[in-house]
Amino acid sequence: MNSFNRKIKQGYDNIAEIWNKEREWYIEQPSIDEAISHLKPRAKILDVGCGSGKPIAAYLIEKGYDVYGVDISPNLLKYAEKIISKKKLFKADLCEFTTDIKFDAIICWFTLFHIHAKHHLTVLKKLYSFLHPQGILCITFADTSHVIDNIAIKIIDEYTIESKMFGEYFCHSGRPAFENSCLIKEAGFEIITDKIDQPGNQVILAMKKQIVKTKVLKK
Repeated sequence: MNSFNRKIKQGYDNIAEIWNKEREWYIEQPSIDEAISHLKPRAKILDVGCGSGKPIAAYLIEKGYDVYGVDISPNLLKYAEKIISKKKLFKADLCEFTTDIKFDAIICWFTLFHIHAKHHLTVLKKLYSFLHPQGILCITFADTSHVIDNIAIKIIDEYTIESKMFGEYFCHSGRPAFENSCLIKEAGFEIITDKIDQPGNQVILAMKKQIVKTKVLKK
């Protein structure tokens, strides 16, 4: 685990109790509903950065989906165990996480920007590999083309800022929206919708392209 991710883990471990208490729906539900509109009943979904399981995993389970979760914070996962079956939870740094399970959809909400932007393409290719053909990815990116006018924000590098939440400092890393969209395509996805749902937050709904094998005819 690199130092960037280690700091994120420690931060969420420290705020796990208040995060579980305060974390409710914000602006996610319309995008989540759009994503699951492409799925069959009881589809298998991986919630990346599931946190305490609220509200996304809980909502998907209520809808009858087979939900798995992965998160870097063991303290948050203790709460998630009350929502997601323990055998379907993974404690892992996403950059190091592997699984042989194939999913019909992956939800990655407010998670990728906690990983340094230089690793985003590698992570997207990893998520691609976890999906069945034509699997669905619903993911958020930090859109750094949005100028943040806040003296409390600290600039870390060309991709990354640091801000405070519940007394802990967290890094947010990303690129301008256009570049994020290009990364999605480079990873092998076909974009269904691409929107800015609030300043600085880009939501992309994409589908894993089905690879068409062509036969080479012998002369």
